[in-house]
Amino acid sequence: MTRRPPGGPHTVLVAGAPPLILEAVRRVLVDQGFTVVNAEHEAEPRPAVAVLIDPTPVHWAQARSRGASIVLVSGHPMTIDASTDAVFLGADAVLNLDASPALLTDAVRAAGSERARLDSGQVRAVIARARDEVVRPVVELTSRQRQILELAEAGLSLKQTARELDITPKTVENHQRALFQKLGVKNRAEAIVTAHALGLIGRAERPAAP
Repeated sequence: MTRRPPGGPHTVLVAGAPPLILEAVRRVLVDQGFTVVNAEHEAEPRPAVAVLIDPTPVHWAQARSRGASIVLVSGHPMTIDASTDAVFLGADAVLNLDASPALLTDAVRAAGSERARLDSGQVRAVIARARDEVVRPVVELTSRQRQILELAEAGLSLKQTARELDITPKTVENHQRALFQKLGVKNRAEAIVTAHALGLIGRAERPAAP
């Protein structure tokens, strides 16, 4: 008889990382009664939780598109700032790769029940960041800047973004430079994290500036 994790989701998406690490994580979850699916295949039913191991922006986008709660697993020790960035990107739990199987499955169950699984230090850092965001000035993006951000989050390169928008790479660079100045960042990764923290992307109800 297949064991079912009490009070937790049955279907989990596992993505990112080298195949051997993915397989090890998959085995831990299967042993606990979870049904594990790959990012390359649509799951039925849709996964309640996505376990992302050193994910790329594409993996983040895949998890969000499926409406999954996110457990982030990092292959290297994360600073408290990096953990906080991950929470603002949408992670409900942030673990290191050497976390015990019990801690991993506990985090998956919590995320599947729409509960965050953060340690006390992570919680304090998230609260401090949230308080800081309240006093930040409002930043308005143009529709083109928003498009460039969303394509960057989906994993497109600068040249691919130019082809997608039917503009030149130089034009993308110009829009991107202005975008970075608005957000006070130095690169695309920082822009994505900051834009999510400010609610500039990932919230369809917020209109773009003309």
